[in-house]
Amino acid sequence: MNDAHFKPSLTVLTQVIGANFRDRVVTDAGQKVMSGRFVGVKPAVLVKVEGEPLEFERVGLSEEHGTIYYKEGSESRERLKWGNKIEFVPNHCCTCMNQHDNMVVVKEGRIASVWPVTARGKYY
Repeated sequence: MNDAHFKPSLTVLTQVIGANFRDRVVTDAGQKVMSGRFVGVKPAVLVKVEGEPLEFERVGLSEEHGTIYYKEGSESRERLKWGNKIEFVPNHCCTCMNQHDNMVVVKEGRIASVWPVTARGKYY
């Protein structure tokens, strides 16, 4: 049996831009930020707030926005307010990385480096 444990290699910092619904919030990151999802892979992304995973029903990605859906009365939903910063953990980093010009490397809560993404927009 393989005991290897893999952690996500990156997250996408996004912000709540719509929080006036009881069952969902809207973010400013969608498919153009994280790419689409692979067939059969669920969920499309994971959601973290202050480094902790957040429970939700599903995440929908349009081109420009992400919508996080919750059950009615969810405590996780109540935690999120307009302007909150959250992290999306994409299910595939390769198709996420080439959507960006730079990658900001954070270590222990501080910016450690900024790496250029030379494969930006390349699809071979």
